[in-house]
Order: sequence, then structure tokens, then C-alpha cells
Amino acid sequence: MARLGAGGMGEVYKAWDPTLRRWIALKILLRGAEEVAPWFQREARLAAQLHHPGLVAIHEVGEVDGRMFIAMQLVEGKTLDKLNGATREQRVRLLRDAAAAIGHAHQQGIVHRDLKPENLMVESSPLATGAAEPAWEHRICVLDFGVARAMGSALKLTAGWAAVGTPLYMSPEQSRGEAPEPASDVYSLGATLYEVLVGAPPIRGMDIKETIELIQEREPVPLRAIDPTIPEGLAAIVKRCLEKNPRDRYPNGVALAEDLDRFLGGESVSVTDRGRVWEFRKWTLRRRKRIAVISAIVAGVGLAGWFAVRSFERERASEDRARRLGGLQAVVSKELATAEACLAAGDAAGAQAAYKRGEQACGQELAAGELAEVRMVLAEVAFARGDADMAERELTRALEVDPGLRGARVLRGLARVRRRETLRRYHLSQIGGARLSPGPVMPPTIEDLEYSFPDLADLRQGAFGDLEFMDAAAGRLVQDQLDMARAARSQLDSNARGVMEALRAAVLRPRPSADLLAMAAIAALESGDAAGAQEYSARAVALWPGHGGGRLARAHVALACAGGEGTPGRDEHLLEASQAAEAAQSLGAEMPDSALIRGYADLARKEFAGAEIAFASAIAPHPDCVSALIGRAHARVGLGRTEDAALDFKEALRQLPDSSCLRKNIEEYLAAPPGR
Repeated sequence: MARLGAGGMGEVYKAWDPTLRRWIALKILLRGAEEVAPWFQREARLAAQLHHPGLVAIHEVGEVDGRMFIAMQLVEGKTLDKLNGATREQRVRLLRDAAAAIGHAHQQGIVHRDLKPENLMVESSPLATGAAEPAWEHRICVLDFGVARAMGSALKLTAGWAAVGTPLYMSPEQSRGEAPEPASDVYSLGATLYEVLVGAPPIRGMDIKETIELIQEREPVPLRAIDPTIPEGLAAIVKRCLEKNPRDRYPNGVALAEDLDRFLGGESVSVTDRGRVWEFRKWTLRRRKRIAVISAIVAGVGLAGWFAVRSFERERASEDRARRLGGLQAVVSKELATAEACLAAGDAAGAQAAYKRGEQACGQELAAGELAEVRMVLAEVAFARGDADMAERELTRALEVDPGLRGARVLRGLARVRRRETLRRYHLSQIGGARLSPGPVMPPTIEDLEYSFPDLADLRQGAFGDLEFMDAAAGRLVQDQLDMARAARSQLDSNARGVMEALRAAVLRPRPSADLLAMAAIAALESGDAAGAQEYSARAVALWPGHGGGRLARAHVALACAGGEGTPGRDEHLLEASQAAEAAQSLGAEMPDSALIRGYADLARKEFAGAEIAFASAIAPHPDCVSALIGRAHARVGLGRTEDAALDFKEALRQLPDSSCLRKNIEEYLAAPPGR
């Protein structure tokens, strides 16, 4: 058997049925999960009642060694959220077919209650068209009736299961713990179709609690406000699915499938945008108790209607602002997902283009009016792009407008930590020629550096102050950001082991971010864990080949592992360091770090021409980089160009005139250069 995955109640395996000679999916109840056995039994019983090509068929239910199992039809493919390359029309057809399948369940009196992209499996097969690019046929199948319920069922399990489902796709009535109905599944299908069309769910809060609150109160951003190319009929269908009141939605999956079928056939759909009067009606219905109380108070002066209209207008303005921000977040989330996919595919140019589009969308919103939240979104794009300077600047402006944005303070702390680390390495390169050496020198203490370069101390103090809000902002950050913020506190204290402790659980996740893995790799290296450093930097490159920071971390680790003359594997490590640093440079990684590492590795390999080019690329944007000047001088000595080397040594001395050690060594060299 091969394990396919796991859910809240059981594990699923691919297994061979020797009797009927076919592959099946075998769902086995988890050990120690006996309290959910009634749910497990009910899933089998309900699913076995359904016979439809879009629903998984149940073959057998039984028990072996005290563990229940369900043998069912094996559906191999990708879940809807991982389907790539399908056109808009193909995706709508898939949702039409899913609605028809769920409609069949509704006709049998069964509500699924947990419809979402992860529970919709798509099988794809190539069509024999003879074209150079193959066309694909897609078929959808609804999975996991684990939280399904028979309508009118009186089955009671545990109170903790009152509100079941996935918050991003959960209907308002489900989020309140009310009994589900077919219209609840219609809402979930509409939320799924919304995400399929624009790449983001219709409602998303900063955490689960806020998401549930917003699902009950806030209207989604109109689809055509995000993507004007979406046909009006399709947008109207999705809008009806997402109505707050179940009675205003399609009554069941069959009705939704029929309207989607009409849209796909070019016919008029049964629903259209019902306009501002309808919106006012919905608003008053949601607040009828409050309006009734106030109406009773002000009826004597005839102000009830005035109050309702004015309150509606004020709230409408607030909702318009929320829609602006929600629309922007949907656009930016889509671009960040595109950038992430490009980085995973090694397409750095595609990632940069996606970042640029995200920043342009933020700029357009800011042109329409200042919003602190928009500044924060812009800063997140800049941070993802690797521009810590811009991220810090935008977050500072956001906090000037709204000092209460705690998530912005923590992100600014992260940006300041990243800026400080970049400046620390740059300042080291400025004083790195304190002794005449072709490689990196023993670094000074952080206290000495901060005394010489006060900007480092300022950034450390500012970052400490921002990161104080880390726990209060925990619900406003994604997990990688929170883990990196915790690690950054130790990084500011130069505590590499503390950094690793903070990231211990994070590095075990399937796809940690490249920035997190790079941070872990350098911390492991500084704490003496060379094997861990190699593992984390290798994962950063393997998972995110288009990310310059991951390549740079790999170059750092490889150069450190090369050691001195006679170290086993030294030549291989040096070659890897040179190649990783060159790749990091081409991907826009921080300068002069990538150029210096490449130069040091090539010098040690006696590849003097490559070393000269690398150091020159560091000197061009940073003419005061003493380490690069010293490194290029050594490369030129290796090439036999002692006069050019002497010029580099003299420039290094001019940049660092107070270093008596450097002056003594250079003067001795100039008095008797090699070969004289």
C-alpha cells in the first residue's frame, strides 16, 4: 500500500484489491480516534447511498484488528487548488459538474458541509488532437463526506463539532453553528468558484476568528472589480451563491448547475445584479432589530427613515473602503502566488514581473487616497522581493497613519533585522582588508562594529522595539513571518543557537520559505552545525531555485565547508561556492556578498581571471569595498599584473587610511612585490 494522505479521522492509502483485480482507495480510522468512529461510520453509510459519476463510489465497509476501514473508488489526479493550465471555461465546467454531483446528494437528502478546492479531485487525460501542444480533458470528483449530514438528522456527537467546515468556504449560517442545508453547500461552491476565477477566496480575515466574523457581515469584493474580463452573467451567478441569507441563494446544487450550464451554452442566466435598492434591503434586514429600537425612540420626530438611510450610507462608505482593500489584497495575493510559483520553477524574471505588478496595483490604490493598510500590503510585496529598505520605509509611513497596526510593526522589525544584517556584512567588507589576505578575515565583534558604524546600533534598537509586539500580532502574521520574527530576536543578540531553536519546527514543514531556510542555514553554520547548514541551504535551492537569497546562503555554506588546504572535498566545495555565488548574482542577490564569495572561491581555486571579474563586479557599485580591492589585487598578482595590483592596494589604503596593519603590509608589498 502507498499512503495518499490523511484527514481529521483517517489515513488514506492506495491499495490493490486482489479479488476484483483493481486499485482502490482505502480509508482507515486513525488509531486513538475511536471517539470519531460514529462520524466515520456515517460517512460510509451516507456515501454508500449515492451513485453518481461525480461522487466517489463506496465498495466495502469493514473492521480489521479493531480499526474501521472504507474501501472506495480510487480517483487519481490533482485537487482543484493544484490544477494548473486549465482555461477559465474548463474550470467553470468543472464547478458545474461538481454542483451537479452535489445536487444529486441534495436530492437524496444529504448535505456535504465541507466543500472546498481540496475536496474536489480532478482527473486529467490528454486528447488525441494531433496538435503540437496536447489538449486535456478534465473530470471532477467530490471527495470526503466525513462531515456530511442527512437533512433532518437528529444525530448528536460532540459539542465541538457544532460548526464544521473550512472557514474560508463556510457559509454564514454554518459559521454560527446553525443546521446546514443544501444552500450551505451552494455557498461553499460559490466561494470555491470565486477563488478559481481570481485566485483568492471571497472573504479572508487576518485569522480564523476574524474570517468567521467577516463572513457573517462583509460582502465580498465584486469579481469584476478584480478582473473586468469576467462575464457579467458568471459574476452574477457567483454573487447569488454568496448571499448571506440562504433563501437568496440557489436552493440546491442542481439549480446552480443548471444556471452554470446556461452560462456555458451562451444563454441568459436566471439571475442578474439587483442593484442598490436590493443592497439597501439586505442591509436593513441584517440590522432590523437595531433599526426597530431606534425607530421607536425617534418615531415622534420622524427621524427613523433618515437614520436608516444615513447609517446605510456611512456603512456603505466603510464597506467600499473594505472592498478597495479586499480587491487589492486579492490582486496582490494572486501576484505573490505567481511569483512563488516562478521562484519554485527557477524563473526569477517571471517572479520580478509579478512583484512589479503587485507594487503597481498598490500604487494605483494609493493614488486614489492614502490608506495605511495599502502601505502595509506594498511593504509585504517589497519584503518578498528582497527590498528591505523599501519595506521599512513603507511600513514606517503606514504606522504614521495608523500606529495601531501591530502586524506592521513586527514586519518593520523583520525588515530592520534584514537591513542590519546586509549592512553588517557590507561594513565588514569595508574594513575586511585590515590584514593583507586573499580571503575573509576574522570578523570584529558586533560591539566594535556598532561603535564604528552607529547605523547598526540604531537598526538593532529599532528592531528590538518593533519585535516587542510579536506576541500581540501573532494572529496577523503568516507562520513563516512569526517564526522568523522569533528567530530575529536571537539574531539581534548574536545568538545563533537561539535562532535555530526558534526555527526548529519551521524547517520541518514541507515548504518553508527560502528566506526562512537561508536564515536557518547561516545560523546553523555560525553555531557549528555544518551538516545542518548544508541541509537547509540545499533545501532552499531545491525548493526555490529562482530565489537569490537561497543561492547566496548555499554559497556561504559551501565556502565555509571548503576550509583550508588539505580539507577533504575542498575543491568540490570551492567549485560549488563559486557556482552558487554566480547564480545568486544573476538572480539579483545582495551585493557585494555574492561577488565576494565568488571571488574568494575562485582565488582559492587559482581561477584568477574569474576572481578578477567577480571582485570587479563588487567594486563597480561599491568603490569603497576594501575586501574587493584587496581580493582583486591578489587576482591580478596571480595573473602577473603586479602594477595593476599595486593600484588596487593603494586605493584600499586610501579608503582605510587609519589601519596601521594594512598600511604596513601594503608598504612592504609595494617595496618588494612578487616577481621582483
